[in-house]
Amino acid sequence: GNSDLSEWRPGRELNGFRDVRPPGREPQSTGPYGLTRHTQLVDCAPSREALRTELLSRFARVSRQVVRFVKVKLRIFPFFELVDLFPDVGRVLDLGCGTGLLSLGLTLSRPGLKVFGMDLDPSKVSTAAAVLGARPGRFWVGDLRYPPLQGRFDRIVISDILYLIDKAQH
Repeated sequence: GNSDLSEWRPGRELNGFRDVRPPGREPQSTGPYGLTRHTQLVDCAPSREALRTELLSRFARVSRQVVRFVKVKLRIFPFFELVDLFPDVGRVLDLGCGTGLLSLGLTLSRPGLKVFGMDLDPSKVSTAAAVLGARPGRFWVGDLRYPPLQGRFDRIVISDILYLIDKAQH
C-alpha cells in the first residue's frame, strides 16, 4: 500500500487500510492527512506476495518437506484465483483439506470466514490444525464419501483431490 501520508486520498490504500467512505458523502470537517469524521478505514486483503510470504512462514514451522510442497503447489495450482472467489464472511467447509493450504489462505485473506476442514490423512489434518492454530473441532479426519451432515456451510470446496478417487465412486 501507499505509505506516503502527503499523497493519501480517500479510496487509496495506506499501510494496509483503505478509506471506504460512501461515494458522494462530502466531508464535514477535515483532520490530519485528509481523514474526516465520515472516513471509515477497513483492513485490505493482503497482497498475493504478502499472502504467499505468510503462508510459507506458517508452514516453515512444520517441516521443510511441507514448505517444498507448498511452494510447488503455489506455482502449479490456481491458488490465488480460487481464494479470490470466496466471500468476506461465512462458513466454509474444505473437504480434502490436506495440510490446510487453502484453509489458511482463506483465513488470512478473509478474516470474516470461519473455515472448517476434513481430510482422510490424520497427519495432514494435524498439520492443518497446527498451521491455522485452529480450535478443536475445526479440522477432523473423515472420508469424503461420507461428509458430515451436521452444520450449515455457505461454501463447500473440494479442490485438487478428485484424481485420488476411483472414477466409479465419483
